[in-house]
Amino acid sequence: MTTEIIPKEINVYKKEVADIKTQASALVIHSQEDMDKSADLLLRIKKANKMITARKEEMTRPLMTSLSSIRDFFKPLELGFADAEKQVKAVQLAYVVEEDARVEKEKARIAARVEKGTMRADTAVGKLDDLGDAPKSGTGELGRVSTRTVRKVRIVDEFSIPREYLVPDLAKITKAILQENAVVAGVEVYEEKQMVAR
Repeated sequence: MTTEIIPKEINVYKKEVADIKTQASALVIHSQEDMDKSADLLLRIKKANKMITARKEEMTRPLMTSLSSIRDFFKPLELGFADAEKQVKAVQLAYVVEEDARVEKEKARIAARVEKGTMRADTAVGKLDDLGDAPKSGTGELGRVSTRTVRKVRIVDEFSIPREYLVPDLAKITKAILQENAVVAGVEVYEEKQMVAR
């Protein structure tokens, strides 16, 4: 079938949804007969929804397959570039860290000599000026790269984290209790009635 939505087809779906919504809005149950009619309406809703979902999947499946194929085609290339970028940045950063350490060590050596009296202050200022700062950037024909300091957070003791920052994994808890019969402190099992269309 075509992946284009035919106006006539969409109008049929819209009419069905509008009709069902109207009946659902007007629904009142006062008797068993009303309950039986509501069961028919619920089954009609389920059937219409299944039909529309099937049509949607029929239209989107080829697109999803194409998208997946395109992503699979480009993924190795993207991973290759990402790995190469990571390697270059790691080597650059190692150089910057090494140079930072070298400059700081030399500054400390000059300061110690001034403090000790084996170097004059004006000579030290000249040497510090000559020394400069460790490189923080590089410029090539294609552009400029630079380092920056980014503040990050890591967990060092998860047991000290205040409760307000912890989020229970409800899916894992539900599976443990309902499928594995586990007992989880602070959790209760309750029952809730729901209507099921068959």
